[in-house]
Amino acid sequence: MSTHKKAALVAAAALALPGVALAEDPQIPISANLTFTTDYVFRGLSQTNEKFAVQGGFDWESADYGIYIGTWASNVSWTSDLLAESSSVEIDAYIGWKKNWGDWGVDLGYIHFNYPGASIANSDEIYAVGSWKWFYLGYYSIISEGYFSIQDARGSGYTLVGADYTFSNGITIGGSYGATRLSGNDPSIAGENSQADYDDYKVYVGYSDAIYTGLDYELAWTDTDIEGATTIADSRVYFSITKNF
Repeated sequence: MSTHKKAALVAAAALALPGVALAEDPQIPISANLTFTTDYVFRGLSQTNEKFAVQGGFDWESADYGIYIGTWASNVSWTSDLLAESSSVEIDAYIGWKKNWGDWGVDLGYIHFNYPGASIANSDEIYAVGSWKWFYLGYYSIISEGYFSIQDARGSGYTLVGADYTFSNGITIGGSYGATRLSGNDPSIAGENSQADYDDYKVYVGYSDAIYTGLDYELAWTDTDIEGATTIADSRVYFSITKNF
């Protein structure tokens, strides 16, 4: 694996922002979610070396003010594959505010990514996501000095654009395009961090069985433009089952 391709994988390894599961009862603003997936894929890259993952989190949201706070975790293996330090779990903590005006919506927040045992991979970012009907556009900006172990990377960012549509029968189809753009110059990498920039793509179909099982299913295909680096960046298909409580 080339140095710059390795940097690209590390840079993308933990930028996934977990969706906030809202409590069904507005009087109880605390909710939980549990997911079983054949592969923890984040923007085209496998975080578990193409193996099974168990994920889950808790969320609190104020229906009156739109403020939310949450935490989410998953098993991972990418730090042991790419770094001298090793962590088998990713634990995220986030806080934000969101609001809708008819078909329009906005979501602003902050998230901290933590890897116990591999603190060099810890990272912080702020994000802003706007939506209109089925379309959304978001930007995630790194505010910590390190960017998932890449140093001198403050100001690096990820741009995401996509759309999804849910039919009356509970089926959802969607797709997205993302672009990781790195700034700065890590002394351990020959050249500027921007040489590790890359793009990713995702297409998926989902189904929410609200009547019988209360489970959400998703079948997704993802890919990146990283060539010849490692199989975890190759095109892949994975399947997930989620339960919201």
